[in-house]
Amino acid sequence: PWTNSLFENAPADAMGIRSYWDATGHEDWPLWVIGGDGAMLDIGFQSLSRLLISGMNIKVLVLDTQVYSNTGGQTSTSSFKGQDAKMSFHGKVIQGKKENRKELANICMMHKDVYVAQTTCAHPNHFYKAVMDANEYPGPANVNVFTTCQREHGVGDNMAEHQAKLAADSRSFPILIYD
Repeated sequence: PWTNSLFENAPADAMGIRSYWDATGHEDWPLWVIGGDGAMLDIGFQSLSRLLISGMNIKVLVLDTQVYSNTGGQTSTSSFKGQDAKMSFHGKVIQGKKENRKELANICMMHKDVYVAQTTCAHPNHFYKAVMDANEYPGPANVNVFTTCQREHGVGDNMAEHQAKLAADSRSFPILIYD
């Protein structure tokens, strides 16, 4: 079964589902929340943080594109400083985004007793290990996945894996597991 909510409310929605499932004897049912970086780092960040401190057995998969993909590629708090994107063009007057990037994995690690992984599609063994380990973890887990928004990043649909490898190899998006 699945549900759909306003994207910023997905963690809160999942907490209600988890409470109901636990009360009705379904503690062993896996529950995943899927959202983009805009939903989890910006508009829904408080909801995600509340989920992480709840101790509830809920897993979160974040598709981190470093821009607001569903509204046209504007910069978000997940965008890198100096990044050229809509609403923060790189030019003579404005040198791209002015603020530092909000690092989701680091923030999640500051919540106690949370499984945290940061991975990419270019590292399938690491990706699958992160998801499987998160599934086995008895509490909240966050798996942050670098993914391009091909249209907004100006790359072809066949370049997602290549871009993910570049992001990890350059250490702009290091792969890691914190348990």
